[in-house]
Amino acid sequence: MSVASDLAVADNFFVERLNLLWLL
Repeated sequence: MSVASDLAVADNFFVERLNLLWLL
């Protein structure tokens, strides 16, 4: 369970970083 939530957090962080790159 903790592994899945950690993966979800990493995914969200990665997506947010991609969005920031697109904004640049």
